[in-house]
Amino acid sequence: MQLQRLALENLRNVVEARLEPGPGMNLVTGANGAGKTSLLEAVFILSTGRSFRTAELDKFLRHGEDCCRVMGQLQDAEAKHALGLERCRRRYRIRIDGEEHRRIADLAQRLPALALHPESHRLLTGGPQLRRRFLDWGLFHVKPGFHGDWQQFRRALRQRNAALKQGAGMARRWNAVVGELGEALDADRRAFVADLESVLPPLTRRFLGGAALGLDYRRGWPAGPSLEAQLATGGERDERAGFTTRGPHRADLRLRVDGREVQERISRGQQKMLTLTLFLAMERVLADKRDRHSVLLVDDPASELDPDHREAVLDYLRELPNQVFLTAIRRESLGLADADLGARFHVERGEVEQLV
Repeated sequence: MQLQRLALENLRNVVEARLEPGPGMNLVTGANGAGKTSLLEAVFILSTGRSFRTAELDKFLRHGEDCCRVMGQLQDAEAKHALGLERCRRRYRIRIDGEEHRRIADLAQRLPALALHPESHRLLTGGPQLRRRFLDWGLFHVKPGFHGDWQQFRRALRQRNAALKQGAGMARRWNAVVGELGEALDADRRAFVADLESVLPPLTRRFLGGAALGLDYRRGWPAGPSLEAQLATGGERDERAGFTTRGPHRADLRLRVDGREVQERISRGQQKMLTLTLFLAMERVLADKRDRHSVLLVDDPASELDPDHREAVLDYLRELPNQVFLTAIRRESLGLADADLGARFHVERGEVEQLV
């Protein structure tokens, strides 16, 4: 899969840009604040409808504009597809192959994109919702029907939480459906965690010096009776809390290195390498399960990784069939030769020039 063309308008300081990325590695250079990360951000927005840098539209919308637009031409194993997304303050529009679509998920299915950026380490140090999102993103791409199952659970959970405001008795009728859907969601996540663990050993040898990286998935309710049974006996507790306190929406994924749980006190460099290893494991599982590769977006590896780890990562990326977008202030900081690159771009004050 290759993104052959990319166009963006009114994204941060980029008024308009047209790019023709190549296969393999694509390098975007420019000074800090020039707008180079905005090109990676555009690819991510075209895939997910949101930025990897902020949840607020006003922060990535060009000042004074009401809408931004990202368009792309994608070549997969079967055909070319035209993708387009317009994000405005009060609405968004999606077009795929000339037809209007309503779901961001339709874009994500066609263009899976993984972003590694300076805040990616929050996957380890941030709240459990980030790690749940990580697992569910992977399941969305490897298990047909997962997105619909996840949406059904979320709807049933909202209904139960709303009923709790009227008393535990009113919420009781939602216990069975929340329990059944929650158990199924938990089973999917457990299977996916096992898939991630199965591909970790060669990655940990390469990036973590052979340290044993273990994944500890915590489902969100205690061992013992079924989730439905625990919801039934915990109705008064949930009524006092005002929400459903047990279920997969409370799950977490914790990491262990050589048997010890990872804590926030580990160094920033260790956080970066652990996060990178997890993301590359995710990509490996997607490639194995669906025989397709994500677009990889790697923002400023020169400043985020020490020289040895940086070279190890670049060597690995050279070997992958994925299309990769990298940013750097200067090409020399990454040691990439012309032969390594599918295309090169330079950004200065929001103006994008294609060099190769």
